[in-house]
Amino acid sequence: MTSGGQLDGETMYTGYNSAAIYVGRAFNDPDRDSTNIANDVLIRNNRIERVDKAGIIVFDGRKDVIVRANTLENLGGDGIFVNGTNEGLIEHNIVRRSCLRSGDPDLEGSEDFWPHTAGIWIQDAYRTVMQYNEVYDTGRQPGNGDGFAYDFDFGCRECVLQYNYSKNNHGLLLIMNRVTDSIARYNISHNDQTHLVQLHGTIDEGNVIHNNLFYVDHSTVNIDHYLGGDPGDGNREALGATFKNNIFYANGQGRFNTVYSYGSSWERKFIDAPNISKPFSNNLYFGSWLNGLPEDPEKVVADPMFMAPGTGGDGFSTLDGYMLQRQSPAINTGTADLPELPTKVTKDFYGNPVNDGTPDIGVYEQVGSKVSQ
Repeated sequence: MTSGGQLDGETMYTGYNSAAIYVGRAFNDPDRDSTNIANDVLIRNNRIERVDKAGIIVFDGRKDVIVRANTLENLGGDGIFVNGTNEGLIEHNIVRRSCLRSGDPDLEGSEDFWPHTAGIWIQDAYRTVMQYNEVYDTGRQPGNGDGFAYDFDFGCRECVLQYNYSKNNHGLLLIMNRVTDSIARYNISHNDQTHLVQLHGTIDEGNVIHNNLFYVDHSTVNIDHYLGGDPGDGNREALGATFKNNIFYANGQGRFNTVYSYGSSWERKFIDAPNISKPFSNNLYFGSWLNGLPEDPEKVVADPMFMAPGTGGDGFSTLDGYMLQRQSPAINTGTADLPELPTKVTKDFYGNPVNDGTPDIGVYEQVGSKVSQ
């Protein structure tokens, strides 16, 4: 168990040099260069509490980097940040209450350092996998433009986010620009708020979001396409990622929305994007969509007939309510046109095989339903 650390300043012990566990040279070390790499890194079974800025950082780790089965809570900034990995693995970690103090306007110097923090994220990574992780209750101070449970940050290539759980965070996923051919699949987002998914890159970068579940029962949450600092920046039609086989479930006072955003995190502004014409295919929509459903030519608009929607608590053992009843309209109505790189998906969120014919929509595959050969 570790406590302490600092968010701001220009010393060897502040900002991204401040972490409970740090692998790599300090960010402002004058001897640091691209040859400083770390191989065969295993960070496992640690409990980290009350730390600023970050819990675990691996910077310039290359081969055989594994961050596994750590529990982190009450963090001023990031939970787990891994940079530079080749086929790295981040799995079975639990991050609670991260991003609590980064971007706080009352912290001296908070406008001068990088205040954007997240639960678990990777950068400049190749074929790195984030799986079986749980992130809960991220904070989001005014200067923090992030607050997501998970991020694909700059330079990620063919990376995968799969079989993760996100609850009560300020979004499930951020995909930055210069991220290519990466996949988010079979993840559950339960009452994540603010910008549910934020997209900085373009559709032709090949990123795909498929077979996820987005559940919200209060507030309006955004599928957010970020233009940059000015509303005239960026090509609006080019922005985005491909959404396939996802379930968007709005219950109670929950609503989905599609927007373009621009400006700094301190003064973020939004442009309504009704009936957004992005590559949406074979998604299921239930409940309120504030400005009209996306233009999805194969959409299913119906109650997916979960076993017990909205009953997700803490831990994977609480999520059986998102399995489908046998008469669900999500069964056999997905598309099989899914990416096979970096790895072809073989099982659903619950461990069921997904190769028994036409895929189901969402995170659950009904075994033996209309098997095709």
